[in-house]
Amino acid sequence: TYSGGGTTAYHPRMLLKILLYAYCLKLYTGRKIANALRSDITFMWLSGKQYPDFRTINNFRSGRLKDSIHTVFKSLLLLMFTEGYIRLEEYYCDGTTIQADANKHKVVWKKNSSRYLEGVKARIDSTLLEIDKLIKEENERYGEDDLEILGKADSTRKDRIQESISQLNRIINKENSAKSKKSRTASRLKNELEEADLRRRIYEEQEHICGDRGGYSKTDPQATPMRTKECQEDLRPAYNGMVGSENQYITGVSVHQNSNDGTCFKNHMEQTMPLLPDRPQQVIADAIFGTEENYEFLNGQKIDALLKYPSYDKEQTKDFRENPFYKENMPYDKENDSFLCPNNKQLIYTGEVRVTNKNGFVSTLRNYECRDCAGCPLANQC
Repeated sequence: TYSGGGTTAYHPRMLLKILLYAYCLKLYTGRKIANALRSDITFMWLSGKQYPDFRTINNFRSGRLKDSIHTVFKSLLLLMFTEGYIRLEEYYCDGTTIQADANKHKVVWKKNSSRYLEGVKARIDSTLLEIDKLIKEENERYGEDDLEILGKADSTRKDRIQESISQLNRIINKENSAKSKKSRTASRLKNELEEADLRRRIYEEQEHICGDRGGYSKTDPQATPMRTKECQEDLRPAYNGMVGSENQYITGVSVHQNSNDGTCFKNHMEQTMPLLPDRPQQVIADAIFGTEENYEFLNGQKIDALLKYPSYDKEQTKDFRENPFYKENMPYDKENDSFLCPNNKQLIYTGEVRVTNKNGFVSTLRNYECRDCAGCPLANQC
């Protein structure tokens, strides 16, 4: 990334060594690292007694290193793999929500923006209807054959707003007199329409920034309201950081805008696998990762999935095993594709239902129903 010219640059290898060692000692700010270069003999040795200031350090990591960090991380993983520190036999994965450096009181909620937007659209349509009447009167008076604006909600509302403002300006200019009732009405309608159109654009922009998320922080639009381990009472702007490791070495890392680890897992693996020297043999994670989508993904990658499904621990309890109303405990007739309920009634297969999750993954569920439950003595327990 160095084009040459200008004053002599500090060697990037020296700057990278300083950063890596500083991070190992939990020194993260440029000023603290610059101070260590002048007071810590180890830093002096690593830098060859060169003393880059905090601006140089910050510019290096936020500028030049930013576009190369994945290459550096990949080469480091390859070195560790070659030297036998990691073998990629296991990939332990977990995530945690980390509060963002953002104002928790400056959160925009998508539901509010959508509700306000609908209100503004209704106000715009009401104003357009009133403008229609004024334009009709103006057309009758001057005999102009202008395009009639229909005051109803449709996909051309934005174009109709600009057309209405233009026609109102023509009415104001024709009347000339500020005391004219029609001129005052046209000015009022124009101001209302312009104000409502501005609010409409603001709420549409907020909805666009939210995307699939429920909200975002005004001071950090990429942060999503989540519950963190430090604060379970309310939602605060945060990120979900996911890490994979082996032998206590970090072998993969990614950051997400969704607090659900299971939902982010596939995206995490797609980001980290290209950086690994080889494919992991198996992935180990807790029960929140045990979804059909993740099982299917790992199966397609030929990676063993040691992921418990969410109800696994519950199924090991005595209460679950002795409860005859759970489908897992009902006798299944494979030949007739039916279950037998505790009242000895057949549950017949009635069809499939497709359910789509937030990632767009489609799960197929099979429905079984009893044809007649009337008068069942176990209805209250079922």
